[in-house]
Amino acid sequence: MRSPDQVLAAARAIDPAHSLGVPADVIAIMLPARAAWRGSTPWPPAEDLARVVATPHARDVDEVLWRAIRRRLKP
Repeated sequence: MRSPDQVLAAARAIDPAHSLGVPADVIAIMLPARAAWRGSTPWPPAEDLARVVATPHARDVDEVLWRAIRRRLKP
């Protein structure tokens, strides 16, 4: 279960993503990917992660997470 601070941090990440035009379904992938990157949950499927990397402006939302996802997708 996420703490109130974790929920608030996730919510704060959504506003800039929406303003940049990142689709809601991609944001819905990025949030659990962030938790996985921190080691608290399993990673989303590779197909979903590929959508994040391919989405314009997803990199602008969270550069560090975007790079972690891209590294995870490399063979």
